Amino acid sequence: MRPNQVSVRIERFGDEIPGGYQEITVYADANNIYEALNVASLEVLQAIQATEALPSFGRSRHTVKTGFWNKAGRQSKGRIIAAFAGTGKTTYAAAHPDSVIDFVAMPFKYHLDLNNDQGESGKANPDNQMRWDWPMNYVKAIVEELARDDADGDSNGNGKTILIPSDARVLRGLKRLGVAYTLVYPRREDKEMYRQRFIERGNSQDFLDVFIGGWDGFMDVLEADTFGERIILEAGQFLGDVVE
Repeated sequence: MRPNQVSVRIERFGDEIPGGYQEITVYADANNIYEALNVASLEVLQAIQATEALPSFGRSRHTVKTGFWNKAGRQSKGRIIAAFAGTGKTTYAAAHPDSVIDFVAMPFKYHLDLNNDQGESGKANPDNQMRWDWPMNYVKAIVEELARDDADGDSNGNGKTILIPSDARVLRGLKRLGVAYTLVYPRREDKEMYRQRFIERGNSQDFLDVFIGGWDGFMDVLEADTFGERIILEAGQFLGDVVE
């Protein structure tokens, strides 16, 4: 592993872009930060060049290694479960403290302080300040947790279950690294049941606006995911009802 590793995410907007929006994420490592950033910039330009008429250019092949924190060819003992909001990640982890990790995303996604808590009332707060390296800082941390788990395991020497949110950007990062995950999410028709579940656990109106207001969009993305295995919860079911 080289001493300087970077991920760069570019968001493009404009009428000349198909669909009006394009997101490009690249990863690079090098012997110094200047070289790493330059390599990442070239990777972005090459990604754009693949679809647009731009001049060609080259780069040193030895300076880029995609998925640099992944242990290629090694099957992890642990597993990742990417579960939708309100499916019971926190409860399930609390019931299995030796074998399950609730890998909370909030500290990786936002700059948190005393006025910006990690509890239910703080989720989807529009005043949250997002970290510049989200979501790749979280993806990197997940993979590193898997590596630690390979070395330690639970009290019985088995791999642990790592619970993460079913954020599409995080899942896309894991997919690019070839890291397997299992999706757990509700039926599309259970929207109102989850609205009540969110209200009862103390989520804010901002949270409802995101997860209930965008319900169909979330379901579209999850249903279209062909990389991860999936478990679809029946009405009234929680994570602990379907995961051993």
